[in-house]
Amino acid sequence: MKHREPSPRVRVPGVGRVTKGLLIKLGCVVGLPLAALVLTLLPLWLAHHDATAAASELQQANDAVSSEQLPQAQQALAKARGNVDGAQGHLNGFVADMWSHLPILGPAVDDGRHLVGALDQATTAASIGVNLIADATSPDSRLIVGTRVNIHDVRKIATQARRIGPHLRAAQAEIAAVQGNDPLVGGKIDSLKKRATEQLSTTQSSYRDFKPLLDQLPAVLGAQGRRTYLLTIMNPAEQRFSGGATLQMASITFDHGLITFGRSQSVADVDQAKPFLNWPPVGGNLFHPPGPRRLAAAAYSPWWRVSGEELLRAWQAQTGQRCQGLIAVDLQALAELFRITGPMQVPGYGELDAANLVQTLAGSYDSFQDPFQRRRLNNALVPAFQQKFLSGGKFVAKARSLLDDAKGRHVALYFRHPLAQRAFASAGFAGNLSKTRHDYLGVFSQNLNGSKADYWQSRQVDMQVALRPDGSAAETLNVLVQNPSPPYTLPTPDPQTGYGTRWLGTLVGVFLPYHARLEDALSNGSPLVHESLEHSSMHIKGVRNRPVLRHGWLLAPQQAVQLTVRYTVPHAATVDRADGSLTYRVALDPQDLVQPQANAVSLTIPDGYEFGPLPAGWTLRSPQLAVLVVPQLTQSSSWRVPVVKQ
Repeated sequence: MKHREPSPRVRVPGVGRVTKGLLIKLGCVVGLPLAALVLTLLPLWLAHHDATAAASELQQANDAVSSEQLPQAQQALAKARGNVDGAQGHLNGFVADMWSHLPILGPAVDDGRHLVGALDQATTAASIGVNLIADATSPDSRLIVGTRVNIHDVRKIATQARRIGPHLRAAQAEIAAVQGNDPLVGGKIDSLKKRATEQLSTTQSSYRDFKPLLDQLPAVLGAQGRRTYLLTIMNPAEQRFSGGATLQMASITFDHGLITFGRSQSVADVDQAKPFLNWPPVGGNLFHPPGPRRLAAAAYSPWWRVSGEELLRAWQAQTGQRCQGLIAVDLQALAELFRITGPMQVPGYGELDAANLVQTLAGSYDSFQDPFQRRRLNNALVPAFQQKFLSGGKFVAKARSLLDDAKGRHVALYFRHPLAQRAFASAGFAGNLSKTRHDYLGVFSQNLNGSKADYWQSRQVDMQVALRPDGSAAETLNVLVQNPSPPYTLPTPDPQTGYGTRWLGTLVGVFLPYHARLEDALSNGSPLVHESLEHSSMHIKGVRNRPVLRHGWLLAPQQAVQLTVRYTVPHAATVDRADGSLTYRVALDPQDLVQPQANAVSLTIPDGYEFGPLPAGWTLRSPQLAVLVVPQLTQSSSWRVPVVKQ
């Protein structure tokens, strides 16, 4: 007989020695079904892969639109559409249908279908938006030709944009249907749902903000009859609470899309004809001084809803022309338009570009001692704006630039027609202060001596907040104002007033939270015994009557002064009635200074509380202290800081 070799044995912990043949048989019994299971799960994995790729391509399309690369955006959306279709194919096939009826992974299939359905709707909405922009900005577009806007095309864009809304609502319904209750992957799906909800919420918010603007745009452009607006160029070298002084003006008329610019006039031109005016004030406007005043005094209120109306009334008193709205643009915003379209030659100034425009126009008063020469040169500003905005294309980039500038109060639009005003305000162009009912700070200055020294003005603001368990706060505010102007260069003594002076006459207005109560105020450590909070009494939608403390100084070159204000805020934070936790909320509004204001907020919380996750920009200095530092406050901003009761 032939001798048989004993079967090799392998020790298995807990079992003992078994033959390799038995292990192979067991592997086949267990492994083959497992491999089959993996193969049946493959469509679900492929669907997840395709959906992830589609979401990435949507982000690429968004980035491409932001950088004005529309062909790349359309290519990314085409790829996204292919991947969405692929994901839907995988999730609606036979194997996925089989899994959908099982208690394990079945709910995940249904949730996946809803998430991909939301992605499908979002891709369609994005494609509509990108194609609209591409058509409006293509070389063949006749949307804007010379000084005429094609009203038919504007209406077409508004109509097409309305198609986006139903797709966003459908995407929201799909996301809402996601349950996230699968025993194996429910947590992951719930996380995807939250992320999709956040992303869609941002898109819906943008759509809600800009759809009314598109709906109102034909009427604003004169589709229903002639509309005339006052364009003013603000000079940041001489400040008002609203922003740079409105020293250069012209009317703009839109008549069925035809744009006509009136003669550019400086405030000096206007004053020469009629230096002092009377016009009916906006009711309850604290910043409308009694008696006759110059037109340049109209924009003292920091709310452009108020200053805009005051300026239109003053313009009508001066010229007899009634305008339907106001467009206010400062030199910084004009410089950004130069950044998009390139430099231009301006007679008397030479070549102006984004880098030298503000310095040349606002910081070179020594070069133009003759006021009439200066006036003639300034009258070139309105034609420069006209050329930069209407020529050279790139209208999407220009519109985005103006919107970004509006966040920094470099641009403000005001319309007397309520629907137009509401539409442009929702898109961020109103130029009003934050409407928060919680903690707030807006520091603005107003020039008192007709100087251009605000070009050099520097401000540092330190806000110390001691939060209380009831949501109130005791606060100390330090405002450091500096006048780092260079030496006076003329042979005559510095007159301390007018164009050439290096002295800064400034009235600082500190706008505080709603219902704030003043404790005391100090100037360079000396008590200001007669200071008190002042209040407007305006009844205007979108405008909050904030208390304000005003104090003025005349600062010599290189001189600084510090204003200290101590006050209490009754509603700095919201209180969770269930557990007593707090949410501190603060908003800051900027002024359009050439040197942006620096801000710091120090938040101290009471014993028995701890900080939750801090928002971006905040740093934990100790368990009870968090600090926000904003080296340059360039746009209206707000933060929410969670404070958890231990």
